[in-house]
Amino acid sequence: MARHLRRLGWRHVTDDALLEADFGSWDGQAWAHIACEEVDAWVADFLHHRPGGGESLQQVLRRAALWQPPEPGASVVGHAGWMLARRWLQTHGPDQPPTQASQWPRPPAHGEAWLFNTAA
Repeated sequence: MARHLRRLGWRHVTDDALLEADFGSWDGQAWAHIACEEVDAWVADFLHHRPGGGESLQQVLRRAALWQPPEPGASVVGHAGWMLARRWLQTHGPDQPPTQASQWPRPPAHGEAWLFNTAA
């Protein structure tokens, strides 16, 4: 999406803080190919577990909380995981992290736009 917008004349900046969560060895695998025991371990410690040896949700939330837009009115194109972390922070604040997977919000609809406060 970002490359397409750049071709239309939008200024394009890549920011590693907006990357999708690092799922380590799970990255690129279909859910059906990840052992149920591994998913269960993540669900059992949703905030702190590092799925596939990647990032924990706590790390993603911290990264999302620290991000600031490069300029007022900037449009951000990002992955749903990062966007959900930012939305969680905007809705619940940094002192109320989710402790259960069932608390995590649903992903946005394809092409849905969200407005974020400049401070999480």
